[in-house]
Amino acid sequence: GEHIVSGLIHRRFGYDNVGFHMAADKVTVDFNGLISEEQLAELEREANARVYDNLPVRVAFPSPEELAALDYRSKKELSGAVRIVEFPGVDRCACCGTHVERSGEIGLIKFVSMAHYKGGVRIEMLCGRLAMQDYARKNEQEREIGRIFSAKPYETVEAVRQYVAAAEAAEARASELARRYFELRAAQLPAGGGLLIDFEEGFKPVELRRFCDALVAGGKAKTAAVLSPAENNGKKGWNYVICAGDPVLREAVKTLNKELNGRGGGDPTLVQGTFFAGRAEIERALEATFR
Repeated sequence: GEHIVSGLIHRRFGYDNVGFHMAADKVTVDFNGLISEEQLAELEREANARVYDNLPVRVAFPSPEELAALDYRSKKELSGAVRIVEFPGVDRCACCGTHVERSGEIGLIKFVSMAHYKGGVRIEMLCGRLAMQDYARKNEQEREIGRIFSAKPYETVEAVRQYVAAAEAAEARASELARRYFELRAAQLPAGGGLLIDFEEGFKPVELRRFCDALVAGGKAKTAAVLSPAENNGKKGWNYVICAGDPVLREAVKTLNKELNGRGGGDPTLVQGTFFAGRAEIERALEATFR
C-alpha cells in the first residue's frame, strides 16, 4: 500500500517519501511537500483503483548498467546488488522488504489522517484487514450517533449540526438571561462598602467572573467576592471569584487558600478558585482579609 501511495505522490507532485513507519496497527508516511484535503481524497481513490487493477509486483536485481538506466525511488545512495520492486505504471523503488504478489492482495487503502509535518505532510494510513476493522468501528459509531439523534444513515452530520445550532442558541439565551439577572441582583445589593460578599446558587465560573467584575466596575464595592457551591470527588466547597479595584489580591489569595483549604490564583485584580470550607468560615476569613 505504501509503495502505491508513495509512487503516485512522487509521480504527481515530485515529492519524496522522507519518513516511513509501519507499526502493528497503522502506517505513517512523511512527504516533503504539502497536499490539500481535496488532493488527498483524489489520491486515495487513485490508489485503490490501482489495487483493483490487481497489478503484478515485479522484483528484480538489475545489472549495474540496467540500474543506471532506470528511474526509481531510493532514500539513499546504494552499492552492490540493488533490489528493485515495481508496481507497473505506479511505482519503482529500491526496497528490501516483503511484498504481495499482486496489488489486489492489498484489499483496501484508507487514509485516516493528514497533518503538516516539518514543512511537508504526515499521512496516516491503513491497508487491508486493518482498514476494514477501522471502517467497522466507525460504522458502529455512526449507527450509535444515528440512534442518539434519531437520524437515518448519512443524515447524522446534519442532525449534529442542528443540535449544535440549538445548543448555541440556548447558550446565547441563557447568557442574556444571566445578564438580566446580574442587573437585577446588583440592584438589590448594598453599594459603597469596602467589601461585598455574595453567595449565589448554580453559577458557572465564567458567570462568577462576569458578575464579580460588574459589581466592582459598577462601584458596588472596592472588593467583591462572589461564590457558588461546588463539589469535587464528593468533597463539597465553593467556587469563588474575588475582584478588586486596587491590585491587592495576589498575596491575599495565598493566605485565604491556606486558611480555607482552597486552591486557585489569578492576577492582581481578579483571583478565582475553590474554597473547601463552610460558608460562615469563608465570610469570616474574607472580612478579616479585606476590611
